[in-house]
Amino acid sequence: MRRLVPLMAVVVSVLLVTPPAAVADILYDNASSVEDPNIVFFPPYGIVNGIFPTLGGHRLLSVVHHPDTKGGFICEARLGTRLADDFTVPAGVHWKITGANFLGFHDAGDFPTSSLVGATVRIFHGNPSAGGTVIFGDTITNVQSATEFLGPVPVYRVDYLLSSMLLPKGRIEVSHASFDTTLGPGTYWIDYSLISKDLIPALSPALTSTGPTGVSTGNALHFYGGSYQPILDGGGDANTKGIPFQILGTIEPDGPTTIPEPSSVVLAGLGVAGFA
Repeated sequence: MRRLVPLMAVVVSVLLVTPPAAVADILYDNASSVEDPNIVFFPPYGIVNGIFPTLGGHRLLSVVHHPDTKGGFICEARLGTRLADDFTVPAGVHWKITGANFLGFHDAGDFPTSSLVGATVRIFHGNPSAGGTVIFGDTITNVQSATEFLGPVPVYRVDYLLSSMLLPKGRIEVSHASFDTTLGPGTYWIDYSLISKDLIPALSPALTSTGPTGVSTGNALHFYGGSYQPILDGGGDANTKGIPFQILGTIEPDGPTTIPEPSSVVLAGLGVAGFA
């Protein structure tokens, strides 16, 4: 979890653009705009056409800051790997969620067309690594409604070394997911995995919260090897990282939600026990 955008405003994000057909506010933004060093550190960077012709001469670089070493974390549905991060619905309202946006890329250079063909999404009530329960979604249903390259200037994931900037890991894409659920006040976790059309697995970049120092903060989880683990780089930064995502939908006054309030659950349990 990283930041909450103003709830009653229609937010236009530079980073993840809602498809024109979708009418929704950005209820939660854990992503930032392309000017934010959390995603893209360097301004448009000119190169010599012919070294990497498909770049068109200019690009934005999403830099893996030293001492970090991982450009992204495997988030491929075919491999059973997933990423999760938390968000909070404030008191006094409920969110009618209509979709979410995620970032992904290939760790194998440039691709002329989008490589993401799907996404699966779940929402947990409670931390999935500590007994949280799935209240929406599954790991099978493809909810991706559209995909596009992050832009308008191409954005490439690269290492912090100058030599690596001429050989980018991959062009970052946006996966737009469409689904419907309603959540009342509380803290939830969104859990997702991407589907790549190639044999190369999809990866998602992590957030770096303080620019080139590489010191990150966050509490995202990586489902890998059969369990959820904190997202750690292992290259020198010992802090858990966050992941970029956005949640779309509308805000409505208090009313029916997909799950009861925790106090109601306790009371219902006492009632059943008394009947027994």
